[in-house]
Amino acid sequence: MLVFFSLLAAAAPPDVAADLARFNASAEIPVPTLSTKQRAALAEGEVVRFIETLPNDNLRVVGFALLAAPHVSLFIASQHPRYASSASSMLIEKELSTVGDRGVWYGMVDLPRPFTDRHWVVNNWNNHALARSSGGAHWEHLWRLHPEGVEPARAVMAAGKIPGVDTDMFNDAISTPASEGGVVFLDVGEGWTLVSYHSVFDPGGALPERPMAEFVKRSMEDYFSQLSSRALHDVPREYQAGSAPLIGADGEVIPFFE
Repeated sequence: MLVFFSLLAAAAPPDVAADLARFNASAEIPVPTLSTKQRAALAEGEVVRFIETLPNDNLRVVGFALLAAPHVSLFIASQHPRYASSASSMLIEKELSTVGDRGVWYGMVDLPRPFTDRHWVVNNWNNHALARSSGGAHWEHLWRLHPEGVEPARAVMAAGKIPGVDTDMFNDAISTPASEGGVVFLDVGEGWTLVSYHSVFDPGGALPERPMAEFVKRSMEDYFSQLSSRALHDVPREYQAGSAPLIGADGEVIPFFE
């Protein structure tokens, strides 16, 4: 399925095999290198998406798309709070703290009865060393479960600062045993950016991991299409002086558009 209206905005898309190999050499979380058939599908404007089983038996959802937009604009469209929105009305998120471009976030999935809610706290950060070693062409944003579980969110919740979550909900929820992932932005030349989203999310308890992974996989086309649209249309118009600045994956503040 072709999902990107911007395909004619750049030259013919390049083969991305060499870019993926260079990225994986310095990435904190490497991504699959893709087969010849999968790379050909990317060049045709398709979203390549699949679920793989990791050595620890967790399932990882992986999606790739070639987008005709600058990697910096796509990063802003992905990470700037202005464009943050929950993919589901069941998802509750709250930023707990941020220092520079390293943040701590709380999340909860408010599931319908008889299922028990799930919650988690993750650290998120950018791979500055990769951005520098690639000359700014490869950006990697990552997240991983906080080593103290959900405890960093307890005081914030008790102070009433997580809308929709009270003490009973917090105490009754199951802490997810796995939540890790990243978003990758590779400037592959000729006006193209290879974007990859990968995520491991184990809901724990009696809920199986596979249906959650399938749900995320199905959402990949919408995710990349919305990302491309925001990067091409909203970001240049809205990321202007006077808006909140954003630190890029290189650790530097991204200059405003003029």
